[in-house]
Amino acid sequence: MAEHIPENDLPLNVQAKQALKLAKADYDSSGLYLLQLIEWALDHGKVDLPGPHTAQNTLKEFVEAFWTWKKPRVMQVFLEDSDGNPVEVYPKGPLDPARFAQALIDQLDGRLTEALPDYPTAFKAED
Repeated sequence: MAEHIPENDLPLNVQAKQALKLAKADYDSSGLYLLQLIEWALDHGKVDLPGPHTAQNTLKEFVEAFWTWKKPRVMQVFLEDSDGNPVEVYPKGPLDPARFAQALIDQLDGRLTEALPDYPTAFKAED
């Protein structure tokens, strides 16, 4: 039996699990539901990725790397801004899996932009 992940009981992950069910996507209680929702959206072309192709690859690499991070740290990226203030990631309105995944990706992109001085400008195509 999979180990219980306390972070999956947080409202953001509860909503992500509901979104995965709504999308009729497979999900697994052994991983954070929000990462599974992002991966579902990326795999099915349900979201727009910011920046040029290389920046998109970098964003995808971060999502893949999150599976190896400590779960509380991953959640911090999605629940707080760079100053540690809480943020509301999910857009208001009815639950929409693609829109929810897009909001999560936008939050991640914003955090990467704040944390990495060369992101995404280091990845822009040469003129």
